[in-house]
Amino acid sequence: MLYKLKQERYVFLLFAVVIFLLYAKSLFFKFTYLDDNQLLINRTHFLDNFANIIKSFQEPVFYLAASGSTYYRPILNVFFILEYNLFSDNFFLYHLFNIILHLLNTFLVYKFFTKFKVKNTTSIASALIFGVHPVLTQAVGWIPGINDLLLALFLLPSIIYFIDYLENGSNKNLFFYILFFSLSIFTKESAILLIFVYALIFFFVKNKRSIKKFLIIFLPQLLTIGAFLYLRFRAVQLDVPGSYAMNSILTSFVGGFLVNIGKILFPVNLFVIPILYESNYLYGIASIVIILLVILISKYKNARLIIIGATLFVVSFLPTLINPTPGDKLVMFEHRLYIPLIGVLLVLIGTSVYTKYFIGKKLYILVIIVFSVLTFVHLDDFQNQYTFWRKAAAIVDIFPVAKANLAYVYYRDGKVDDAKRLLTELAETEHRDYAYDNLGMIATYEGDFDKAMDYFKKSLKFNPLNSTTYLFMAYVYKYKNDIPNAKNYFLYAVYTDNDNIEAMMNLASIYLDEGNTQRAQLIYDEVKKHGVEY
Repeated sequence: MLYKLKQERYVFLLFAVVIFLLYAKSLFFKFTYLDDNQLLINRTHFLDNFANIIKSFQEPVFYLAASGSTYYRPILNVFFILEYNLFSDNFFLYHLFNIILHLLNTFLVYKFFTKFKVKNTTSIASALIFGVHPVLTQAVGWIPGINDLLLALFLLPSIIYFIDYLENGSNKNLFFYILFFSLSIFTKESAILLIFVYALIFFFVKNKRSIKKFLIIFLPQLLTIGAFLYLRFRAVQLDVPGSYAMNSILTSFVGGFLVNIGKILFPVNLFVIPILYESNYLYGIASIVIILLVILISKYKNARLIIIGATLFVVSFLPTLINPTPGDKLVMFEHRLYIPLIGVLLVLIGTSVYTKYFIGKKLYILVIIVFSVLTFVHLDDFQNQYTFWRKAAAIVDIFPVAKANLAYVYYRDGKVDDAKRLLTELAETEHRDYAYDNLGMIATYEGDFDKAMDYFKKSLKFNPLNSTTYLFMAYVYKYKNDIPNAKNYFLYAVYTDNDNIEAMMNLASIYLDEGNTQRAQLIYDEVKKHGVEY
């Protein structure tokens, strides 16, 4: 059946039908208020100006209230500027664009496989598995997932043109390989490590290799990486990892590897905000055993594909484990498996068990059907802010902020009683500080400043170094026009977290009002180090 689909336009049409049928309902989804509010809703003043396309390369993409930004994503910023000016607040068009990008990537995955001389049927079936895989649901159905979609959109053509250049030496292929590689680097810094994949392909491709050709190929990559690191350093303060116990780091890497490899072969333990603590290692152990067995019992093995695929998986997966909260509280968003999944598929394609039995016996059809059903069901979790945060709040014991955020969503939509009920429930757990902080915020919005201060003081009893609580208390005093106390609590907020940008900006404003321009300038200079202009 599939062997007849040799003409690429029919292959593309097949992918289009499957993917649009699968993801069509996401066209009517709204914002989840996880990152999409930070990237779009709260940044319309930045996004509506095309002049900020240049500025996107000079500052980070995130403005977080209580910390400096660590995300430098110039291309993501550029695309959001374009999307906002074209789509405004039309959810339908944002989701449509994500689906189109995923469709293009699925076709590029097919082309990527064929570049390694993989049979047409195997390439089509494997690309379809990629297109419907449940672990990619978040990347497609969640608007900020566009970042991984863009990374694939640039990375895959770069590798395809790279292989073409190695085979025929065309300067056109060299130009496009460098162009798309550069775009991938400025989309997501994790693409830097993929230089190892290019090196392996260079080594394995049967063509005349020379020092001159090596320099022509890799010198532009190194220059691009150098330019990226220079611009990133200027835009974002260098992040220094915290001091963590070795067992926490090992838990992150070993546990994260097992959980994510398990989700690729057994995508049944999916979640909107996956926490390592709540994940099942057994699927990962089973997946590793299966992959090793498939390799070992295969009579025919394409070592080139297996090595390149394994390297692609490892170098694209490792950066996902870099997290400010290592250990069992590691957050492992599934959209980050967009590129690693391609690596695993390439490893399997390199074995005769996969090509002869799984593809040859048409078992892939059953997998595609099952994966499509799982994706269709999981997609509903990203429908809107309610479905998303209700799902996230199910693991409140390890991720209490989810229940607090759900309460915020209720409050913002006028469901004050529902918000207070959730926060009261949270106050009965060990995470009372989250509850009291949010109850204090509600009391502040309602103008009951005394009750607000009572809640904030209760919060500090459980977490006396919570910078956010001091920030909220400062605002209460500010609303009461008690500027001396407001200034003191903004200072407390900065003292307990010297990356609390919001507190620093308020302090600078107070010092300006007091005529202390020198002190205000010092704070402003410090804020600029975090990549924030005001």
